[in-house]
Amino acid sequence: MAYLEWFKKVTVYQGGYYDGYKKAGRLGEKKSKAEIVTQKAKLARYWKEMVEKAEQMPQKEGVAFRTRWLYAGTNYRRMVEPLDIADWYKNGRRDYIKLERSKHYKLMEKWFNDERGPPSQPSNPTEREKASLTEDSCFWAHVEEAVISFRVLKDGESTEENKELARQNLDKFEDYVIRLIRNCSVSPEIFLENSTFMEWWKDYKEYKEQIIGTSYDSSLAKFMRDECTRYI
Repeated sequence: MAYLEWFKKVTVYQGGYYDGYKKAGRLGEKKSKAEIVTQKAKLARYWKEMVEKAEQMPQKEGVAFRTRWLYAGTNYRRMVEPLDIADWYKNGRRDYIKLERSKHYKLMEKWFNDERGPPSQPSNPTEREKASLTEDSCFWAHVEEAVISFRVLKDGESTEENKELARQNLDKFEDYVIRLIRNCSVSPEIFLENSTFMEWWKDYKEYKEQIIGTSYDSSLAKFMRDECTRYI
């Protein structure tokens, strides 16, 4: 994990951790990425074995066993799963959560949520401590799906049915993002210049303003206009 922590620090000026890994080939970071791929594979083998052991134990023993490492495992999931997502989408694929997400990630997330209970609801994200890692380890999959939906929306050859579905998906994505922000559940690095999220937002905001003018004033639009710089 130490190497991944180092990589996270050095990719601040490359759009952040996710985009630094996803675009490593174009940014002259092939050697660093090769080492990360190696480390990622080692970590995956270890944590898959831990999850499998917990699954095979009787319920009471399994709960006690996984409780000892669940928070370390959650840190692993939040650090490593975005890299799996980057590998999936960089080759033009989609639907990572449905088609590709590993069982050990799903179980670790379920167990963590069972242990933690419902998240708190802070009223002002600019006054609370921000997450160092985005809590939803599938966040970037949702971003990539929003990028795809936006592409469908703009495509003149898309059917009206597909465009309407894309609009609905984008509305849901806005609601999802602002909910994470209000819960202080996203890392400030998603707002770094050239991150996939910020590139999507700039294009999407411009499109919405062309369509409905300055009346485009969703909760996410208000946050990005008035509060985003204080969150970073």
